[in-house]
Amino acid sequence: MLYFTRIAEASVSQLVKTNPAVVLVGPRQVGKTSLVKQLAAQFPREVVYYDLENPDDFNQFSNPNLLLEPLKDQTVILDEVQRVPALFRHCAV
Repeated sequence: MLYFTRIAEASVSQLVKTNPAVVLVGPRQVGKTSLVKQLAAQFPREVVYYDLENPDDFNQFSNPNLLLEPLKDQTVILDEVQRVPALFRHCAV
């Protein structure tokens, strides 16, 4: 896969190191997912990735606390998180 370096890479890398949650927003198809996947190897903790457009991943979020509690010491990437708006009630920052 061809990957183009994004200007935001350095900023995102720094934010992940210093914040409990980081959100990337932007228009569709500009490379948000590619950026995060590229940087995931550099994240300081183990990475767990969920694509909430994937029905299998989406269905796991019927009980977010049960799913996410064991992952509290890992970096969790939630791609297309807007598909589960109720999830934000469960997030503590």
